[in-house]
Amino acid sequence: MKRLVTALSAAAVLLLAGCAGGAAAGSPAQPAAPSEAEATGPVNAADVMFLQMMIPHHRQSIEIARLAGKQAADPTVKTMAEAVAVTQAAEVFAMSERLYGWNQPLTVGKDAHAAHGGMPEIAKKAIAKLRKAPPGEFDRDFLQMLIAHHDDGVQMCNTEVSTGTNPATVEQARKLSKGLSAQIDHMLDLLTKIDPAAGRKASPSTSPA
Repeated sequence: MKRLVTALSAAAVLLLAGCAGGAAAGSPAQPAAPSEAEATGPVNAADVMFLQMMIPHHRQSIEIARLAGKQAADPTVKTMAEAVAVTQAAEVFAMSERLYGWNQPLTVGKDAHAAHGGMPEIAKKAIAKLRKAPPGEFDRDFLQMLIAHHDDGVQMCNTEVSTGTNPATVEQARKLSKGLSAQIDHMLDLLTKIDPAAGRKASPSTSPA
């Protein structure tokens, strides 16, 4: 857990220094940028759809995390949120590069989530409600929302691991699954400290692949 907190803190330092285009070494869910070799080889529809769905999923995580970076009361929650924004921005870039390498669009139809086993994105009104949460409730509500959102991401990654064929993308999904699960564990610890009752009730439904 100490290594996770250290990695998150390091990533947040990069963000505060204006280095949002990069990510800290050792961040738990950070894949390497795809090489030309990784963009070739066997690719199936599951590989493409995984990336097309994970990009908007990550972008929503970034939106939520940046909100917490401004509004969170607990310094540890704020640092964690800033680190998530940095890490996932780097991941969005890497996934976009791979889709470009495959000459595939970055977007996917709204019905694709259900067809691929993915989860629907958080409703805009839920994020708007979080934005208006009182200071005494924001940290708890933010952690609950991002834990659930990360859990959806783990499920999407696990689907890619079991159905994808592109070796680099399957490995990326496996690493993302483990990284997101580690972040969930960290957020559960934070939630339990902030609100023990909420922490006991919160439990992700999926384990990493």
